[in-house]
Amino acid sequence: MHNWSANEKGRLMKMPTRIALALSGGAAALVLALAVVVAVVMVVVLLFAAISPPPTSAGVTPAPPAPAAVAGPPDAAAPGGTGVHIANLTGCISGLDC
Repeated sequence: MHNWSANEKGRLMKMPTRIALALSGGAAALVLALAVVVAVVMVVVLLFAAISPPPTSAGVTPAPPAPAAVAGPPDAAAPGGTGVHIANLTGCISGLDC
């Protein structure tokens, strides 16, 4: 075992405390620097949004109108030659007043 003097014991006990303070101070400085960077970026974005002109819709051409649908009878023949079948309700659904 070592025979540490009182002065050496005190110095050895203070080292972990100093290291912890230095590390936490470094972490705090890093967080502060990051917060400053985020604040500067937000200010630049807000200034750019305030300065830039709003978009105009004058250069946008409207879409052409959709073709009109041709309504036929419910059993009209499909282009392939098969008929279109319309389903009808033939029974009562549980819970309804049929």
